[in-house]
Amino acid sequence: MAAEAGADKVTAIEVFSPMAKMAAEIFRDSKFKNIIELISSRSTELSQSSLTERGNLIVAEVFDTELIGEGALRTFKEAHETLVKRGSRVIPSSARVWILPVESRFLEKFNKTPSMVFKSPCDDCPGSAAVFDVQLSQLSSGNFTALGTPFIAFEFNFEDPDSIQYDEWKTCDFIVSKVAEERAVMNAVLMWWDLDMDGSGKNILSMAPTWFEDNSPWRDHWLQAVYFLPEKRSVVKDESLKICCAHDEYSLWFSTQSSDSVNFMDKPLCKCQMHVTCARSSIFRMNDLEENSSFMKFLNQTCLKKSVVCINEGSLLGLYAAQFASDVTIVDSNPHFRMVLEKYKRFNKITNVVIVESVDEIQEAPSVALSEPFYFSSLSTWNNLRFWFDVERIRTRFPDADFEVFPRCGVLYAMPVEFEHLWKIASKVGVVEGHDLSKFDELCQKARCATDPVVEPQPLWEYASICTGKPVEVARFDITKKLPFENIRFEKIIQATRLGTNAITFWMDWIFTDELIINTGILKHCAAGDCPQWHPGHRQSVHFIEQMQGKGVAEITVSSNFQVEDGDITFQFVL
Repeated sequence: MAAEAGADKVTAIEVFSPMAKMAAEIFRDSKFKNIIELISSRSTELSQSSLTERGNLIVAEVFDTELIGEGALRTFKEAHETLVKRGSRVIPSSARVWILPVESRFLEKFNKTPSMVFKSPCDDCPGSAAVFDVQLSQLSSGNFTALGTPFIAFEFNFEDPDSIQYDEWKTCDFIVSKVAEERAVMNAVLMWWDLDMDGSGKNILSMAPTWFEDNSPWRDHWLQAVYFLPEKRSVVKDESLKICCAHDEYSLWFSTQSSDSVNFMDKPLCKCQMHVTCARSSIFRMNDLEENSSFMKFLNQTCLKKSVVCINEGSLLGLYAAQFASDVTIVDSNPHFRMVLEKYKRFNKITNVVIVESVDEIQEAPSVALSEPFYFSSLSTWNNLRFWFDVERIRTRFPDADFEVFPRCGVLYAMPVEFEHLWKIASKVGVVEGHDLSKFDELCQKARCATDPVVEPQPLWEYASICTGKPVEVARFDITKKLPFENIRFEKIIQATRLGTNAITFWMDWIFTDELIINTGILKHCAAGDCPQWHPGHRQSVHFIEQMQGKGVAEITVSSNFQVEDGDITFQFVL
């Protein structure tokens, strides 16, 4: 595109060798093959002698959700020093980082350590400074309160290398102007950035969410971000305070601390292990379970004065059961989360719980085997059928034991949908600005076939979709029965409206009793034409299909095979 726009000479620098090889092929097939020189290297590892001549224009896309996370600051600063002449122009010429302090109980569930049932030993933990990248356009207005007007935290001039600092902090004045109630709690900062492409202020590429800028386009290679403040701040309307903003070479963080003695260049570091051990969605899941009064009632009825074994990874379920059980053995194979469990246990003086690494360490046959189920190693929700295997090991160890198992059953569901945008991550690029990138498509498709599952996990609450057919039970697994000796094959037909259907979604529901079901997919009934409400604490799974055209109903045959060897499920689809 640079050559087509009139460049006399283009030096293309690409560090990723498969992409460099593909680019070279595409360049050779174009009419600009004599204008473009390709160097397969990291730009910051080149010297002046690496180029036949210095350039006078830098064109680069080296950004991520945090803007600077791919090393953009060093890339531009050193490119000016070694690759181009002094005073060269840059596309994009500059960037701005926007932030918006908010109050959000919804977002807080992705970060706060559970503290409703038991006191958290981690209340003083500042959490992790790691970015939480989110499609903020899907954050409904009811799930957060903006406490004021978005403002610019940082500006970067990519055309002035002397102004680029790798480590920087500043304080910004912020007036709390949009509090409906008398008081609010500032607990998070929303962030996005924009680029001034030519320095004119007229050609702006913005990452703002659509509720801030109506025409902001959808992207998934860059998202918006949430940063959790290391300390929650109670605020009132019209209050003026200072927001501390800091960045190093690769990341950003924010605070409301105002003491001059605080070193703002010290990133908040997790002290409790939970924030660095658990994914954000896992912390949400734990908070969500803790708020489930029906589940707590079930634990009371099921575990009262019984001996319980609780098998998970990254779950406080065993501690909840200890309120009612005579004794609980928690099996958690993750050493870091076992440390979290021990902290909760000591802090709340829980005396009837033993925490072990393996089912093989259980001392006595239980009365109840219990799970959410959840394991850190599970990529898809059906991988949590690992609980079935663990139950089988208990049966083998204690062949005469007669114990109850919860959940009793796992049900795999499928539902056809039309994604507004998500389908683009798997679709072909084709022709871009008149350039044939079919070879690139072939490379990507080969890579997807080699590395990506046919049904891949995605946090679907972040992606707008419309249900195009009713949910179908694909498979049912009775965990109260013995594991089968051979693989189990299921085949179901899914009916979908033709117009718009571009994916089949999957999730597991876990049946504890007739009245108690833990949902990991849709949270309420969804009819054709409705927008599904997906559980934010779990990743669902997606199989993309070519978008269907025409009227009427299409039938999609889904064949699934439960593999006894490893507990995974393979899929085949016939349209």
